[in-house]
Amino acid sequence: MSNTTSDGTDTADSVLPEGWEMVIGLEVHVELATATKLFCGCANSFGDEPNTNICPTCLGLPGSLPVVNERAVEYAMRLGRALNCTVEPSIFARKNYFYPDMPKDFQTTQYEEPTNENGHVVLPDGTVVGIERAHIEEDTGKSTHLGGGGRIHDATATLVDYNRAGVPLVEIVSRPDMHDAETARAYVAELRDILLATGVSDARMEEGSMRVDANVSVRPAGSDELRTRCEIKNINSLRSLGTRTADARPRVGPRRTPTTTATSPAPICRRCGRPRPTSKRSMRRCPRFRPPVGRRSRLLPGSRSPTRR
Repeated sequence: MSNTTSDGTDTADSVLPEGWEMVIGLEVHVELATATKLFCGCANSFGDEPNTNICPTCLGLPGSLPVVNERAVEYAMRLGRALNCTVEPSIFARKNYFYPDMPKDFQTTQYEEPTNENGHVVLPDGTVVGIERAHIEEDTGKSTHLGGGGRIHDATATLVDYNRAGVPLVEIVSRPDMHDAETARAYVAELRDILLATGVSDARMEEGSMRVDANVSVRPAGSDELRTRCEIKNINSLRSLGTRTADARPRVGPRRTPTTTATSPAPICRRCGRPRPTSKRSMRRCPRFRPPVGRRSRLLPGSRSPTRR
């Protein structure tokens, strides 16, 4: 039987065989509505001329010293309370990887000790979606690929705007508690309402201040097993969340019997937004994360930092 949602997206029942269910977890990146960036005094402003809101600190130049934005920490803790999280002392870490829109070749984020953990959101229909963590990190710059429809693999050139580099983010990581696109959309809509009500972000998906990554897999109905998943990057609307989640289902459909092992979908480019399988490596053992150099100062709830912006 073929079922469709109000926007024309097929439901999971029209794709998956009987006895199987989708498993969806979402990572929502939210830009905080501070006046300045996370570690410097450059303006946090959308739509300005490219590469005008930059300084040695957000460009990662030698000798520059970051100073944390107190208002960003305050907003992150306020959001954690609204998400029913436990707000804890936290530290920053370096996530090391290279991409042209990362001028420092690492992202300052939180890893072992995030600001917010173990929360939940209650949807209008009563569904409870768990929140694993909501941690503070800095945003990257923005790459614009010329030619090839805006895709990197067909581009003739790439322009980089560093105005967004260093803008404060909170990444809200849900638990894999959703089983269809409608619930995922309702969860993101509820998050957006919370962000607007608390005043920590304008949550404008069309401007990139709220972006969604979806992790999609399938499993036998009623099982608590988590199988190999596809990651769908940079979803910027509720409609896209449904259609791109549906596109991932055939790639993660049931592929094993009791006598065979699971097979993984074919890899797909991690930067173009198409579904791809994620690494089986646990986040807790990821070699890209390193503790900060020098003193490991903690962000304490209620403590004051040198700058409030």
